[in-house]
Amino acid sequence: MRRVETKRRRTHALAASFVVGLLAAASAFLPVSPLYGWPGRAWEQIVALFTAETVEVVPTAEAESGPFPRPDADESAAVLPTPAAEAAVFLEATRAPIRIALHDALPGTEIQVVFVDGTEAGVFGSAASRFSREPGGIDVSVVGDRIRVEIPRSAERVLLLLEEDVLVAKDGASLDVRGPVASRSPDEIRFLVPGG
Repeated sequence: MRRVETKRRRTHALAASFVVGLLAAASAFLPVSPLYGWPGRAWEQIVALFTAETVEVVPTAEAESGPFPRPDADESAAVLPTPAAEAAVFLEATRAPIRIALHDALPGTEIQVVFVDGTEAGVFGSAASRFSREPGGIDVSVVGDRIRVEIPRSAERVLLLLEEDVLVAKDGASLDVRGPVASRSPDEIRFLVPGG
């Protein structure tokens, strides 16, 4: 008798677990759920991690703070939406060179280069910009009048390009700054794209 009761309890527990799992999965597809759309976004980020495929980011949050907020380090991924319809892409700084290429920036676009502590290079810009990442490189087709590039102080070699022109070349402690510098400090360089 006891054996049948134990088996029945296991069957009920298994059925309840199945129903809870099914409801949790279904909630990801309900528009009112905080998990809505998560499976699709997760799959896009997984694909972006393993390919050099371009990833478009759809804005998902409203502005809560100033422009270009930096997410916590543990939230970094290939591409992350950030408040104010901004998006970001990150690349772990290793001993290998990092190449960051900005494309299609219109005259008057501000390029803010910030030297940061930490181990990730990052590019922040309008969510309408197109970001792609591959081993050792980030490419951004710039949309909007501002873009921010974060370069880790610990990175050995970094090359920041505007189209084919070098803006910043970092080699160890050596820093070669070229291009249309609007302002410069030890922690930040601002460029303005010329033309018109």
